[in-house]
Amino acid sequence: ATRLARRKSDLRQYQNGLENFANRNGGLYPSYVAGTNPSGMCVTLGLTGCASDPKSPTTNYVYRTNGSGGTTATVYVLWATLEKPQTGTSQIWASCSNGTSGRARTGTTAGSFANGACPSPLIP
Repeated sequence: ATRLARRKSDLRQYQNGLENFANRNGGLYPSYVAGTNPSGMCVTLGLTGCASDPKSPTTNYVYRTNGSGGTTATVYVLWATLEKPQTGTSQIWASCSNGTSGRARTGTTAGSFANGACPSPLIP
């Protein structure tokens, strides 16, 4: 449970940085359609330190959006890979630009997040 709590906290830190970035950039986020490890966006997001997954480099956080490069994204999803899914859930904890976060349902994969789509519904 300790690593899960850390992952949730880390993703909240990135969400705060992303929302502050969007507030300074007309509501738009940095665009990474193919996905990226958000720890590489520290300076862009104005964060003084960027967290890595507790199992890094084996497992990393991922940030994926819509948009066409630069600062053009209108939605994003951040996710972490969990070690022990609960019954009915996948190994993914997602945090989305619409403010929702939680465990994704069974069968959800990274491919489910194309164009920054938030998996729905998430299980808190």
